[in-house]
Amino acid sequence: MKRQHGFTLVEIAIVLVIIGLILGGRRIVKKIIDSSRERSLSNDISGIRAGWYAFQDRYNALPGDFSRAEAQIGASSTNGDGNGKVDASGEVAGVWEHRAEAGFIPGDYDGDGTGAPDITDLNCRTETCPSNPFNGFYKIAFGASIPGTNNASTNEFFTGDLIPVGIILQLDLKLDDGLANKGEVQSHAKTDSSCRNTTDGGKDWSVSGGFASCAATIRGF
Repeated sequence: MKRQHGFTLVEIAIVLVIIGLILGGRRIVKKIIDSSRERSLSNDISGIRAGWYAFQDRYNALPGDFSRAEAQIGASSTNGDGNGKVDASGEVAGVWEHRAEAGFIPGDYDGDGTGAPDITDLNCRTETCPSNPFNGFYKIAFGASIPGTNNASTNEFFTGDLIPVGIILQLDLKLDDGLANKGEVQSHAKTDSSCRNTTDGGKDWSVSGGFASCAATIRGF
């Protein structure tokens, strides 16, 4: 009869080490990718903010809200109402159309308000709004998208969703104070229940929850 040979302890140990290296490598790669995306997100926001003010310097108007866009930017541009607020779906879409046609950002955006029908949510079309590094959509709107804010008071920038809560925290620490319910960077109402702790006044991002689809609002655009 043939003897059946099992694995030796050394062989099992080698297999376990290999598995550990594979799992550890995957974690390292994910960390590198997330870090790269966080830097890209931060750079995007800095560029969008700079272009927002540069547009105003050139045209003395807000992108999207510009009432003479058709005459001064191009015949295909959609006019806003010029009231100093990005407060309609057509103007939310027009933010990116005006800026792209004026040469402030790359791309070609359609300015169609049906692509961004709600000025307080995170939904948009790829033809209408640019994407963040996690495939959510950037939007700018005059609204009350911060939890507990009943009255709109300023134009706000939405980071878009699909962003891990830990990345949102790092962004908040880089741009503001790291508090989810105070300052310039705050939690967006549409993902607030999962991404912000309800204890301690809700000031902390819920990093321990590990939620992978969060969004933030940046005030004062």
